[in-house]
Amino acid sequence: LAKKPAKIPEAGNLQMLCTDKTGTLTYGFMQAIYNFTGNGDDIGFADKNGGYAKELFIKNVVMTCDCAFDSAGNVVGGNLTGRALLLSLESIAAEVAIIQQENSSAQRIPFNSKDKFSAVKTFDDDKLCYYLGAPEIILDKVKEFIDVDGKVKKLNKKLIQKLIKENAQKSMRMVATAYSKRWVDDNNELPDDLVLISVVA
Repeated sequence: LAKKPAKIPEAGNLQMLCTDKTGTLTYGFMQAIYNFTGNGDDIGFADKNGGYAKELFIKNVVMTCDCAFDSAGNVVGGNLTGRALLLSLESIAAEVAIIQQENSSAQRIPFNSKDKFSAVKTFDDDKLCYYLGAPEIILDKVKEFIDVDGKVKKLNKKLIQKLIKENAQKSMRMVATAYSKRWVDDNNELPDDLVLISVVA
């Protein structure tokens, strides 16, 4: 109806209207539910479980999502997905602020609908580049994942794609996080050595 106003008169014949906005209708905001590593483990968000993979996930989200906690503890700025991810770290808001302050000069590529990813190039000791985006974009450049002990292992793409499909069928939006020591090229093409951190539902 929004695209073809001429159809508005036909709406008078409608007896039932179905909408596909489950999350918005029930909560009014998006909420991060699961956080899967490359071997299918759910490491959660702000708790102590998840080891090194969790540390990288937190840094990734804090720096790639263009939003922050205000003085009242509310998430401001960014898009719906970014706010949902940052809200999952609400219990460690003080740590989030420190990470953002320490990386205020990092090089950034904000999310856009064309490239479907956001990226941050840090200047800390690790010199890691963090990537967050649509799973099909990120996984296309991933061969390995990092586990909770900080070990990089070969990724079983069939396993992670199965998890993505199962959760997508439950009307969940999926977002992948990854890192590399390489930055995007001049055409904003992702490096082909991304290491998967996690996939969030």
